[in-house]
Amino acid sequence: MARHAVILAGGSGTRLWPLSRKHAPKQAHALLDAATLLQQTYARMRQRFDTDRVYVSTIEEHVPSVCEQLREIPSTQLIIEPIARDTAAAIGNAAHAIMERDGDASFVTINADAYVGDDTAYHEAIARVLDAAERDVGGVALVGLAPQYPETGYGYIECTRAIDVHSSDPVSAVRFVEKPDYATAQGFVASGYHLWNPALFAFRAQKLLTLFQTHLPLHSAQLAIARRVTGPERAQAFLAMPRTCINIGIMERLPRLVVVPAAFRWADVGSWRAVHEILAGDDASADVVRGTHVGVQGAGNLVVAPEGKLVATYGLRQCIVIDTNDALLICPREHAQGVKEIVAELERRGLTAYL
Repeated sequence: MARHAVILAGGSGTRLWPLSRKHAPKQAHALLDAATLLQQTYARMRQRFDTDRVYVSTIEEHVPSVCEQLREIPSTQLIIEPIARDTAAAIGNAAHAIMERDGDASFVTINADAYVGDDTAYHEAIARVLDAAERDVGGVALVGLAPQYPETGYGYIECTRAIDVHSSDPVSAVRFVEKPDYATAQGFVASGYHLWNPALFAFRAQKLLTLFQTHLPLHSAQLAIARRVTGPERAQAFLAMPRTCINIGIMERLPRLVVVPAAFRWADVGSWRAVHEILAGDDASADVVRGTHVGVQGAGNLVVAPEGKLVATYGLRQCIVIDTNDALLICPREHAQGVKEIVAELERRGLTAYL
């Protein structure tokens, strides 16, 4: 059975404002090294998949940015949505595209904004989750990661039994839990029954489209229409689909869900705190600086400054300072998730020029 990889690159990254904007979302920025998150993800997929088996799923607004970053990608490998309607629509649209090109192939979905610390273990997990999806009668499987600490910003997978991440045997999931509070996350890590959900899913294309017919019939009908029409009619077909993530729309409704346990260093680069943690490594008190910064009597900060501008701080500890040409963000590192509330407030006040 042919295998494909679909990189999901349609998100906006509101928690990484003010660097991440609608016209230049987070996957378009070099947050961790000289390459952007999308470039890193694409290069990682090309280690194991041929060019004609790696796709980037994105929205029309982001196509110029994707093509600028991935100049080597053929246009045939772009799966384009007119507008973003969350991951259910994006993954269903990808399943249609793969079915049209390769019949009942299998495919894995990868978020474009994740950090991976061990490519070998990562690719082993992808091979195993594709094996599991191809074997399972439902045609669906996902990777669950051994939690490294009680993270409250991630989703968790609760399994039917304690997990041995070094075993190759899949387990069954009971439920998903999104972003628990700290005490709950501590209990999850201690229990041995819970895994992080890195949104690394594998599907058989034909079986997934059957699941859409059963669990998301409106999506199923509108996706079928969208494959036949163009222009405004195609945009209308996507607008008719409610915003629904694949977890809620499909995964949580399955009577049995196969989980492949894995252990490798991974992080969702979804907040400025995550950027600091990745770049600081084991030294949480280290300052992480992009640009020119002079700090006195401070520690544990993330400072990002535009070229040609000096940022100076005194007595600042465990804070986020992100300076761009038209906006400045300052917040405690522990409250980095709250940046999305700033974005919501900007939208409420009509300050869309800063989004």
